[in-house]
This record gives sequence, structure tokens and C-alpha cells, in this order.
Amino acid sequence: SRSLPAYEKACRDLLDHLGTKAALPMDSIAARDIVAFRGVLSERVSGATVNKELGILRGAWSAALRDGIIRDNVFARVARVKAERSNRRGFTVEEINRVLEFCDTEWRGMVLTALYTGQRLSDVAALTWRSIDLEKREIRIVTRKTSRPMTIPIAAPLYCELLKAPSTDNPDAPAFPRAFALLEANGGTNTLSRQFGEIMAKAGLAVRTPHRATKQGRNARRESAGLSFHSLRHTSTSFLKNAGISDVVSREIIGHDSAAVSRIYTHIEPETLRRAVAAMPDFAKQEVAK
Repeated sequence: SRSLPAYEKACRDLLDHLGTKAALPMDSIAARDIVAFRGVLSERVSGATVNKELGILRGAWSAALRDGIIRDNVFARVARVKAERSNRRGFTVEEINRVLEFCDTEWRGMVLTALYTGQRLSDVAALTWRSIDLEKREIRIVTRKTSRPMTIPIAAPLYCELLKAPSTDNPDAPAFPRAFALLEANGGTNTLSRQFGEIMAKAGLAVRTPHRATKQGRNARRESAGLSFHSLRHTSTSFLKNAGISDVVSREIIGHDSAAVSRIYTHIEPETLRRAVAAMPDFAKQEVAK
């Protein structure tokens, strides 16, 4: 089912937030825990996404209540957030360069991978060398969110960056070991998102405002100028479009499902995709921050 990844993500996010409390019976989860969870989600995703996850989990608790596993559906007593219009945007060229200045080697590789492939943080962190074919200059993955098979040409700047990685004879070794370990341990990208937020803060692109200073409670969002790791996906799309790449080719590279019907009738040659990624700016020339 196409909905399964969304259900799995909602469960992972909740378990990651609950920590050791996740091992307790469902009835041990109180409404205050859900309110806190809602607040954490609100810091990093849109209101619509927060409400979607709350709805999924409310349904799970409803099923448990119906089956006699719990006595109360705490999610039914927690209000949804106001789904304001998202202020997310892509990075500017200057902002990308500022971020790269404060990245260590691994985060630099992850940022460039996201920038030149348009893939989400979870898919970048999960990359293994089996998925990266340096000989053919392709990355082959199945996206975690949509289960979509992708074959993405490796742009020249990203190719040069990947060549710098330590060699390994194990094809299942992760391309980004620390990120991979966090993803496997936590089942989600919360910790990685926070780490990237710290990088943006050092680059002057995110102001971390404590909740108590906002006077809006746990439901308040920290100011981040509309930027997050996901913004690299927006940036990648924008660069392709600004380079004159057609919408159909851009969708094939990034993996957007909009106008998916057109893919049924359209076959895009690999060389067309290669020319498209070659048209993107070269950010790999920047030095790694010490």
C-alpha cells in the first residue's frame, strides 16, 4: 500500500519521541505525552504533516480501544494544530555555501548528495555503497517514503566528492556511517534533523528560540527562515528548472509523484537525465570546514 510508509513514519516518530517510555503499555501514554509529541513535530514539519501523523496514530489508538487493549484514546483528546501555509523554500547559492562551511566531511557529503539528487534525509542517510555505482555514475535506491525505485545519474561534483570517501570492500557498508547508525538506532531522522538545524544555526540561517520565550507553548515552531534539510530537495528542483530542464525530466530525477500519469506515456533516456544533472551549479569546490 502506498500509505504504509506514512503509517510507519508516524509510528517511528512517536516511538523516537517516547524513548524508554515506548516499552510501556499503551495505556501508560498520557495526553500530556501526545501534546509534547505534537510540539516536537511542529518544530520541524508543517502543520498539515503534524495533523496527518496525529490522525494516523489516533486511528491506531481507536483500533486498540475497539479491541479492548486500552481504555482511553488519548489522541482523541489532543487538538490538531493550525495548518498554516508552509513557508518552506529552497536555499540560495550563498546560503548553501554558508552551510557547507560549517559541515564536517560526512555532513558535507550528505548535503551534496541531497542537493544533486533531490532525495530526502532518510534516503541519503540510508545509502550504502551497493546503491552507489561509481563506474556507471548512478545511484539506485527505493525511496523509504513512497517505495519508488529510482536510478539517478551522479553529477560530476558529487562524483568527485564520493571518490574522497574511505575505500571499503563491503558493498553493504554505509556511505555515511554516523548518519546510518543514528537512522538504524532511532528508526527516524529526528536526531539528524536536529544536527542539521545546529549546522544552519552556526551558518546564521536558524535562530533557536526556546519555547518559553515564544509564549505560545509547546505548539510553537522555532524560527528557521523556512529552511531545513528538506529544503535541499526544493533547491535541487529549482536549479533544474532554472537551467531550463523540463518539468518531466526534473520529476524523474527528484522523484516527485505529481503529474505521475505523464510517466506512463513518457520514457526518458538516461543520457537526458545526465545532461540535466550536469546543468546544476558546482558546489563541491568549497573546502571542508575544519
